[in-house]
Amino acid sequence: MAPFHQHDCDNCFYLGSDEEGSEEKVKTDYYFCHRQGEHPCLATLIARYGEYGDYSSGIDFIMSSIGLNKSLKLAVEQNVLPDDVKLYIKKKQDDWFDYCKHDLSYAEGIAKRWEGRERFIIK
Repeated sequence: MAPFHQHDCDNCFYLGSDEEGSEEKVKTDYYFCHRQGEHPCLATLIARYGEYGDYSSGIDFIMSSIGLNKSLKLAVEQNVLPDDVKLYIKKKQDDWFDYCKHDLSYAEGIAKRWEGRERFIIK
């Protein structure tokens, strides 16, 4: 499948597209962006919903954003994440779960948004 939306970063790896995987339930393209040799914190996952700034990105949001979590799932399934980036994402996941233990109202809000969907987790 070809991307729905134009994407102008030559460093991004196209992971796939769908019409319902994001919060917005619109045509969404998924990408992984990382330059070899850069620190893992500079890697990012992207869910693009349109061409003019309509996207979500950031490793820090992969557990709360449905679209970014789908990007993570596709990147792992396609084996495009370097090991250091996987370890960095795993730490961010662990931090997120720890945060949810301490902020129950935040955790409840996220649970409502995710109702009926399965979250992908690196183990």
